Amino acid sequence: GFIRCFQRNILPSSSVGAMDNGDLQIGWLKSSRDDPVERPVFLDGRRGDGVGEGDGNCALYTIMPNNKQVYISRNFHPDPILYVSGGDFFAQRLLVDNPKLAPRFHFIEPPKSAATDLFLANKAPSNAWDGETALDVPPLGGTLDL
Repeated sequence: GFIRCFQRNILPSSSVGAMDNGDLQIGWLKSSRDDPVERPVFLDGRRGDGVGEGDGNCALYTIMPNNKQVYISRNFHPDPILYVSGGDFFAQRLLVDNPKLAPRFHFIEPPKSAATDLFLANKAPSNAWDGETALDVPPLGGTLDL
C-alpha cells in the first residue's frame, strides 16, 4: 500500500508539527485576503494563571511573521469534551477569542467519536479537506518515521 499525506495548498507561514518546546500543532488558521498564508496553531499545555507555575491551563497560539508567539485564546482547562463535542464549531466559538481569527480556525484532523461515526459527521479520513491535496507516497524503501 501507500502512505497518504495531506499537503496544504498554500505554504504555511512557519514550521509545522511541533515547536522546540514540545508544543504540538493542533490546527490551522486558513489564509484570508488580509493574511494570505496558512498559520499553524499550537497548543501550549503549560500555561499558568499567575498564581502557580504551569497549573494545568492550556492556550492556543500561532506564530506571526516576526517569529513571535501570539496567543489566540484565553487560558482554559483541558477537557476532551471541547474536542469531541463539536470540533471546529465549538473551538471557533468557545476558544478562539479574536472574531477575525475564529472563522479561520480548524483542527488538523476532525474529532472522531462514536456519535460522529454514527451520524457520519466526519468525512472519510482518506479524503482531503478544503485547502489540502492528498498525496500517495509509494513505499520504495527506506524508513518511515512518524
